[in-house]
Amino acid sequence: MSKLLYFVSEDWYFCSHRLELAKAAVAKGYDVSILCNVNRHRSVIEEAGIRVIPMDIDRANTGLLANLMLLLQVIKIFLKEKPDVVHNVAQKPVLMGTIAAHLCGAKRIVNALGGLGFVFMSKTTKAKILKYVMSTLYKLLFNLRRTVLILQNRDDYQFFVETIGVKQTHLCLIRGAGINIEQFSHQPFPNTDKVRFTLVARMLKDKGVGEFLQAAKRVSDKLTNVEFVLVGDVDAKNPNAFTENELTRLAKDAGVIWDGPSSQIFDVWKHSHVSVLPSYREGLPKSLLESASVGRPIITTDVPGCREVVEDGKNGFLVPLYDVQTLAEKIQLLAENKSLRQEMGEISRKMAEEEFASHKVNEKTIHLYEQ
Repeated sequence: MSKLLYFVSEDWYFCSHRLELAKAAVAKGYDVSILCNVNRHRSVIEEAGIRVIPMDIDRANTGLLANLMLLLQVIKIFLKEKPDVVHNVAQKPVLMGTIAAHLCGAKRIVNALGGLGFVFMSKTTKAKILKYVMSTLYKLLFNLRRTVLILQNRDDYQFFVETIGVKQTHLCLIRGAGINIEQFSHQPFPNTDKVRFTLVARMLKDKGVGEFLQAAKRVSDKLTNVEFVLVGDVDAKNPNAFTENELTRLAKDAGVIWDGPSSQIFDVWKHSHVSVLPSYREGLPKSLLESASVGRPIITTDVPGCREVVEDGKNGFLVPLYDVQTLAEKIQLLAENKSLRQEMGEISRKMAEEEFASHKVNEKTIHLYEQ
C-alpha cells in the first residue's frame, strides 16, 4: 500500500479544501496521513480514515532561524514516515515539504499553491526581498525531478513559466480544489423581502472586504430592499487582516452584518441571493465555487483566479480591481432585477457541474500521484 502524506499548515484549511481529495485517495487504497497544526478538526479528519501528525507551524513567522528549525522538524518527520507520495499545500509547506520529500526519497512530490499570496502582491521593501528569495527557491525546487506544481488558473501558470522559469513539464493546471455538487446542491432563491448579498472569506483587506463595505453603504443609501452579510473569521497571522474591533466598527458603520465564521456554508448560500468577492487576486476561490454550485450569480473582480469562475454578463459580473463605484452599480442592478438573478444563477450551477465538480478534480490530482 502506497503511503500518501499531506503537508498543510492548518487542519481547518485541509478540511475545507482537501478533505474530499484525501477521502478519494483512501478509497483508491492509499495509506493517508496529514502533517498540520491541529485545532478543532482532528476528529473529522480521523473519521475519514486519515492519520493526523500534529505539528506547530507558525505561518506568520518569516525569521530565518525559526524557519530553519521548523524545516529540520519537517525533515525528521518525513524521514520517519517515509511517504511514497507527498502533497504539499500553500507556500511554507510547499517550500519545506519539497526539500524534506526529496531528502526522504519520496517517489512523487505534488505541490499546490492556492495563489501567490501577500508576498507577491505587497509593494513593501520586506515583501520585495521575500519575493526575490521565494522566486529563486521556486525555480530551483519546482524544476527538480519527481516534482510537479499544481496551479489553479491560467494567469499563475503563465507567471511560473515566464517569470519564475519553471518548465512546463513540471506544471499542471487543475482549476481549483473542486466542489461537491451534491453537498452544495442547487437551491431555489430565498423568498424574502430583501435581496441578500454575501461575501464569504477570511476577513482580509486583499479579499476586498473594504470595497464590499463601501459598496454596501452606497447601495443601502439608495435601496431599502437589500441586505449585506460578511461571513468569515479574522486571521491574526496574516499581515492583511482586519482586527476584530476594526471590522466590527466598519461593518456597523456600513450597515453590514458580520457574525464571524460559519461551519454551515451551504446554509449561508441557501439563504443568500448573490455572491460577492472583490478580491485582489486568488488561486481559485472556494467560496465562489460553493455559491455557483448552489445556483447563485456572482460579482467579483477581473483578476487572476476570480475570472476563472465568472463569464462576465453570463453567470455574473467582473468588475475592475478597487472600483467601488462599478461594484455598487452591479450590486444595484442585481438587486433590482429578479429575472436576471434567476438566469445567472442557473448558468452558475451549470458551470459548477460541468467544470468544477470535485470528483473530476480529484481524479486529475490522484492521476498525478500515480505518474
